[in-house]
Amino acid sequence: MDVRPSGHSPSLPPDAPFKRSTPVDVGLAIAAPLHGHCALNYVVTDYVPRAARPAVRVAVLGLSVATVAGLSKLNAHGPGVTATLKQLWK
Repeated sequence: MDVRPSGHSPSLPPDAPFKRSTPVDVGLAIAAPLHGHCALNYVVTDYVPRAARPAVRVAVLGLSVATVAGLSKLNAHGPGVTATLKQLWK
């Protein structure tokens, strides 16, 4: 078996048929907001004055919770995160 890299991208073309992948949708609904939450907390630490940090961190937490809730609703009652992202390339 040849395991050398072929130089091809592992991504699929936009018109490739696929089935809905619930584990991937759930993973994205959690991982993307978590990544953004951690990154925004570093931005708060670096650029927000010390006195305002607690209030801004509460706002970042609220934004992160709202994002998880919205993506979870998209997964439960809509086409899912992956199908929605795929529609961007149609």
